[in-house]
Amino acid sequence: MIQMREREEGSALAARNGRGMTCEEFQDQMKDLIGDDIRDHEHLKTCDRCTALLEELEYIVDIAKGLLPSYEPSDKVWQKITGSLHQEEESGAGDFKPQPPKN
Repeated sequence: MIQMREREEGSALAARNGRGMTCEEFQDQMKDLIGDDIRDHEHLKTCDRCTALLEELEYIVDIAKGLLPSYEPSDKVWQKITGSLHQEEESGAGDFKPQPPKN
């Protein structure tokens, strides 16, 4: 615990000296960094807290992927959907105008 606090304080100090970033800055940029070899990011080399956060987020993503079966509709399904949308567009069926509620 003491080592982690010292490491975090060291990270914050490095950020103030222009040699890194704070946890807040890193976490703000996380969504943009995901998938870009985020594990090699300099901040993670010195910050146990952000490393743990990343591991938790990756765990949540893995669990979420398993919640529903993965299904990719066939090309035929997409063709039918596209055809239906074109028919609605041509017939004007998609021109819905909301009406005020009747009292």
